[in-house]
Amino acid sequence: METIPRRMMHEGDIVSVKSGKGLPVESEVKQVGAGFMLRNEDIIAKGMDAYYAKLDELTQSIKNQEEKIMLKAMEQAAERVQNVIDAKGEFSFSTILDALEKMTVSFDSNGNPSGHNIIVSPSVYAKMQAKLPEFEKNQEYKERYKEIMDRKRKEWLDRENSRRLVD
Repeated sequence: METIPRRMMHEGDIVSVKSGKGLPVESEVKQVGAGFMLRNEDIIAKGMDAYYAKLDELTQSIKNQEEKIMLKAMEQAAERVQNVIDAKGEFSFSTILDALEKMTVSFDSNGNPSGHNIIVSPSVYAKMQAKLPEFEKNQEYKERYKEIMDRKRKEWLDRENSRRLVD
């Protein structure tokens, strides 16, 4: 969340941005907010720590609201371009590899993949962690992953080589 650029809006209720393909995408402005109340007893007992504790709660509340809005927007964007894979509640590394096939992947200066994330629910994440040893032992998954990454690296090199540098 911290790496996402922010802009202050002063009026209006619609946000319009350009997609990666240059097409306008509009969405409604969503309001986030939180408040808190300090009791005199808490201030007397805890001093400024009472204030800081409430401030932490406030910050967490706003962060959680923004996170939900962002995840919903990402879900809608993925659905709009049909970039969603429904695993129907079942986890498999094959599903993860299918998702990777649909993604645009970038690479760092050493040729290592960077900047690609797959968002899953906490329950799916727990299943992934439990099955990780199985993935690491499965030669078929490893070979498919290598094939995908080799193809993605070539696509990335093609994109990078076709870029125009501006003076």
